[in-house]
Amino acid sequence: MKIIFATPAYRGIQCGPFLDALEATVTYCMAHGYDVEFIQLNGSPYIQTARNVLLKQAYDKGADKVFFLDDDISWEPQDAVRLIESGYDVVAGLYRFKQDEVNYPVVLYTNDEGQAMFQPDGALQAARVPTGFLCIDRKVIEQLIEAYPQQRYVEGPDEQVLYDLFPQGVRNGQWVGEDYAFCDLCTSIGIKIFVVPDMNLCHYSSTNQYYGNFNQWLQSL
Repeated sequence: MKIIFATPAYRGIQCGPFLDALEATVTYCMAHGYDVEFIQLNGSPYIQTARNVLLKQAYDKGADKVFFLDDDISWEPQDAVRLIESGYDVVAGLYRFKQDEVNYPVVLYTNDEGQAMFQPDGALQAARVPTGFLCIDRKVIEQLIEAYPQQRYVEGPDEQVLYDLFPQGVRNGQWVGEDYAFCDLCTSIGIKIFVVPDMNLCHYSSTNQYYGNFNQWLQSL
């Protein structure tokens, strides 16, 4: 199986813990028999365009799984493999917002009492997740391209054909970021999205570190 890790990095990667986690993850994945490659895109000021380009590059390189990694987080290598081997076509690990109050950028499906609904393996089904630690199966890309031909566009002097699968913008009077926009495209055609909650991820600002484990936070509510 070929795994391509992909990172949009407008100013280039400057977070040391990210690089340490990436190096450890590539080594860990290779030790587990995976064909691994890392690609990054620097200098693109538009995050949705950067993700579109990286997704196409990974697909064209024959990726079986495209794994988006944001350049301001760190994680444990085995958790990346947990997403790869989860059996889910779209699956995320969650990191905190960069703020003192603990909260997470996710919209979960809940029961009538408003409680998160755990799958037998401990995963949670979600309506919306962030894209910073997100694993996408190749067939999902193919399903989205087939379902949304109107998202096709041509860019640059070489007329590169891309699909805007992260179409951030105003939806029903609210701003929707590229991450939630991607999720909405998926769920609209029946693609299910899951979260593996018991992971230790850290989100970095220029001055602070925001460690968190979503599962532990849920249990404390």
